[in-house]
Amino acid sequence: MGKRWTDQEIEKLKSMARLYPAHRIAEITDRRLGGIVVKAQELNIALRHHGEISDQMSCADPGVAGFDWP
Repeated sequence: MGKRWTDQEIEKLKSMARLYPAHRIAEITDRRLGGIVVKAQELNIALRHHGEISDQMSCADPGVAGFDWP
């Protein structure tokens, strides 16, 4: 079992979930990815996925016929 979540960490998770994908939150908070995912599910928090727009377009799909998206 991992370390317990403090109220402050839960608030941080809630605010970071809007901005970063789960793997990045795990890096920033020094927690395991699985722990981030489980806690988010417990709290009914939607997590971003790797490659979404807020992930700085680093993994964005080039789109149909190579045209940039969006």
